[in-house]
Amino acid sequence: MVKKIITPRNVGSPDFVLLLTTLALLSLGIVMVFSSSVGYQVGYMGTTDVFKYLKAQAEWACIGIFAMILLMNVDHKLYKRYAPAIMLLGLLALVLVYVPGLRLVQRGSARWLKLGPLTMQPSETIKLALSIFLAAILAGRKLKSFKDILLPLGALGVCAILVVKQPDLGTTLVIAFTAVSMLFAAGMSFKHFMVILALGGVGIAAVISKTQYMMERLEPWIDPWAFAQGKGYQTVNALLALGSGGVFGTGLGRGMQKFGHVPENHTDMIFAIIGEELGLIGTTGVILLFVLFVWRGLSLALHLKDPFSRYLTVGITCMIGFQALINLGVVTGLLPVTGVTLPFISYGGSSLTLNLAGVGILLNISRYSQRDRRTQSNMATQQA
Repeated sequence: MVKKIITPRNVGSPDFVLLLTTLALLSLGIVMVFSSSVGYQVGYMGTTDVFKYLKAQAEWACIGIFAMILLMNVDHKLYKRYAPAIMLLGLLALVLVYVPGLRLVQRGSARWLKLGPLTMQPSETIKLALSIFLAAILAGRKLKSFKDILLPLGALGVCAILVVKQPDLGTTLVIAFTAVSMLFAAGMSFKHFMVILALGGVGIAAVISKTQYMMERLEPWIDPWAFAQGKGYQTVNALLALGSGGVFGTGLGRGMQKFGHVPENHTDMIFAIIGEELGLIGTTGVILLFVLFVWRGLSLALHLKDPFSRYLTVGITCMIGFQALINLGVVTGLLPVTGVTLPFISYGGSSLTLNLAGVGILLNISRYSQRDRRTQSNMATQQA
């Protein structure tokens, strides 16, 4: 049984560029969580326990790396067989968020499950579960008519409704963009995309119009400086932190905006602290690392012949890429504040562990890709 699960030794090596890019982002994240959380602990919490978040993030990083190494050595094709069960478990976790006694409510949002001493965020789990489920569905069909995309859209709709009601519009957008990217990879026509875009736009507009806190975030997004001491405080101070860093930054650990000025400076707004302390060079480096990650993931997908492997690669890559894009858009004021963290860098156990697990799956897929390329090369040599 174990031999059927573990990847055979005759497959290739994992994609080391993808691995090193992930580890670079993770290492920077641990350093910046420590630097930014010092300001949070001193400036907001009024405590001198400055190592609290560093220790927690390091522990989650170790758990995530273990998950990454484990899944790098597990045959990813097994997920296709168990995709419905994985999806059901993900949906069950989302439903449990609405059960009193199990859910943990913070800042008006019920996004977490309280499981003894641990907390988990089911919306992070469902992103990976949905990617696996959609890859399994799309691998067995051709998207010739709108009827062919009804099941994938239905799965997306159920997940989106459960997540947006927490409320968590940011994660809902990540899930939606990821699913649409997978549908495109599977051959969805532009006409069907426009239909989905229209339906999605109407749905998002309806949700925002009926949710008070979302409506309150639109005004400061349009003109944050007009609400600098109120609803636009977070955006304004994030922009001030980014601007004050200049080209080279104030120096690691020497930023001042984290001391009571930039809210959520170790989670959602950590990119602003990177900009202040490491400057334009640091922020550009972070962006380039994410670009490299996405490029490497999509390049891998282009070389895969197995449909399930290809769609799953697109799903996981876009899941991380879109989350990073939305976070960067929020910090720079291009998007309204949504509460989406920066993958691998922001503080947060559920997000970090699930993203590293996703990378483990990508690395396993890359190992099979290496073997397939080697086999094709040998066949071409023999034919010549």
